[in-house]
Amino acid sequence: VIVEVPGQEIMKFQTQVISNELNPIWNYTGEIAGFMDGDILQFTVMDKDTWPKPDDLLGKVSLMAADFY
Repeated sequence: VIVEVPGQEIMKFQTQVISNELNPIWNYTGEIAGFMDGDILQFTVMDKDTWPKPDDLLGKVSLMAADFY
């Protein structure tokens, strides 16, 4: 999972890859320094594949700070 504030390259982190699991559970806590009310968090979930096959986009969602803060 990639979590980022769109347009802010330094406001981003990525969780570890969980291999060979159809129902992964991350239980991950992360913090984006400088995140403020009014910012948007974008979550991108990818399926990791081995080269030369490209990774597949599984889904993407954006949340406003008011949705969770």
